[in-house]
Amino acid sequence: MTVLLEIYYFAAGPFFRLEEVPPHGWQHRRFKSNVDIPLEAIREGPPRPDPPTIGRGIVKGKITRVSVKPKTAGERGLPKHAVPRARVTAAGVEGDYNTYRTEKVGGDPDLAILVLTDEVIAQLSKEGWPVAPGDLGENLTLAGVPESALGPGTRLVSGTVTLEISQACEPCTETHILPYVGKERAPEFVRTLLGRRGWYARVLTEGILAPGDPIVTMP
Repeated sequence: MTVLLEIYYFAAGPFFRLEEVPPHGWQHRRFKSNVDIPLEAIREGPPRPDPPTIGRGIVKGKITRVSVKPKTAGERGLPKHAVPRARVTAAGVEGDYNTYRTEKVGGDPDLAILVLTDEVIAQLSKEGWPVAPGDLGENLTLAGVPESALGPGTRLVSGTVTLEISQACEPCTETHILPYVGKERAPEFVRTLLGRRGWYARVLTEGILAPGDPIVTMP
């Protein structure tokens, strides 16, 4: 396997691009590092599997958790905490603050909501990472919706709310603050999350979402 690693420096810190030559899969995977991690530690290790083929059928699931984290002095944005309900708008989930979306990309509406499936959480748990809902910064945790049903352009409909998946969320080393990760295991966790950090979505129609609400994917 041939691996290329390119480094880009911005005001916010270094960005790394990890690229594996086809047919082994991942290309142009970017993630941000704000901690001192050896580059070799990120590059080493087995490649993650290719992302699943996007399904085309309608899938019915439900929202199991709605999570937010307000801007709090001296605290990072992870993990997010459960709320009984929340209004979602083009600006995101009310009561939630995402530093990257707000300060680095000017409140890009394509990054309004982060969605994660319980399928991914279960996979990570089986691999020895005790990830709980909200740990990875997702706003909506979904049950009954397989990863194969999600991808850019997929719409998620729940009540009056319609979301549209815009792009995959790339893993970042900010997850080192989770108690089961830490700085030493951060490179390994970043590799583990490649293709499994969730999906960003834009809000097409606004409304209120709560745990237990049904949600339907529309390809």
